[in-house]
Amino acid sequence: MSPADLQFWANWASIATLLVASVGVFSYLWQLWRRRRKRIALEDYLRDEKRKGADKGQRSILRIMRDVALSEDEIIQASFNSNRIQRLVREDADTGLASDLLFESKD
Repeated sequence: MSPADLQFWANWASIATLLVASVGVFSYLWQLWRRRRKRIALEDYLRDEKRKGADKGQRSILRIMRDVALSEDEIIQASFNSNRIQRLVREDADTGLASDLLFESKD
């Protein structure tokens, strides 16, 4: 191989490295945006439920899954990433053990 050929392939390798790095950064930013969007959707839902005034606004995972269309894992992750969501445990009256995980807006 001549030095010109090596230079040609080195240029293409540099371009490929730049493209791969760009895809990685874009994917990371996309993931952050999706997580933020889910967190805000959960915060808005819980705040609206609490402002209705029918009850304390505490909602179980199953109800949130139905109303907000988030998975159980997404709900838990969003609640831990938010300072505006409080997690509560409902105890069984007979056994005293935790029976349900509830989420409530702090606002």
